[in-house]
Amino acid sequence: MPYLRPVRWCNPRDPHVVARAHALGAYELSDREYAEAAYWWMTAYWWMKTNMWWEMDGWYDAGETLRRGKGTCNHLNNAYVALCRCAGIKAQILNFNVQFGDTAQEVLTPDPILSSFMNNSGGVIPETEAEVLIDGAWTPA
Repeated sequence: MPYLRPVRWCNPRDPHVVARAHALGAYELSDREYAEAAYWWMTAYWWMKTNMWWEMDGWYDAGETLRRGKGTCNHLNNAYVALCRCAGIKAQILNFNVQFGDTAQEVLTPDPILSSFMNNSGGVIPETEAEVLIDGAWTPA
């Protein structure tokens, strides 16, 4: 079934994803409650924001992202989508490019890794977002 099946970087059947999904209440909560639980995990803080760290370090799948606790937007969103798919919630990844203007580049370029990346890409950075199908509507995560 589309939006539920495993794909290259997003395997909802990975044992680490399955364990985390069940710990978050998969199949016990409503789709909306579970999607929010996966995003906020157990506290009033975003789990992805407080327990996952942004790091550009090669390509690996959602299960490995959860094990490592770090990755790029692509890694983190694939992990979120895998958690939702594991719970039977249709989810998808949206890939697009962000073109930064001069002012934004000045703000972002003090970070040497990001500065190097932006210089090599001409100020265009690939970005990833996730959406979940809740109550018949695609909802940005």
